[in-house]
Amino acid sequence: MKTKIFIFVISFIMWGIPFLNAQQNKVQDVIKIKLEKLFSFSKSNHFQEAAKLIAYRGKDKNRMLKDSFNYKNLSEKQKVDWICKRIKKYLLISDSYKIGKLIQRGTKKTRKFLLPVLFKSGKQILNIKFGFIEVNGNFLLYSID
Repeated sequence: MKTKIFIFVISFIMWGIPFLNAQQNKVQDVIKIKLEKLFSFSKSNHFQEAAKLIAYRGKDKNRMLKDSFNYKNLSEKQKVDWICKRIKKYLLISDSYKIGKLIQRGTKKTRKFLLPVLFKSGKQILNIKFGFIEVNGNFLLYSID
């Protein structure tokens, strides 16, 4: 019995842990691409495209963090514009930025992730965390802290 448990533990270490790490790296790559797109859309004032990458936060409880913003709706457009201008501000005041390592939050039901970004301007460094939530297999920005 002990031998079977030992073999199982060794098998998990050899095959399970690398698989979990590969999954985490894949998620990080996908979220990093989403963030880079948000940066690009924000910097070039293509806020309508950015709206598709941002999780809805508003009065409609059925859509809260379950859908992206609808840029054709004026109140949602205003929120998207504000978020994109905030992102653009970080990019414009910085000489460079560096994306950090993904941090997983939430539960199995609600997968949330934080992706820290260091914005550097001279000797000053801003550490901003971009929060993403998984919605129907897609990752949407839901917070900037």
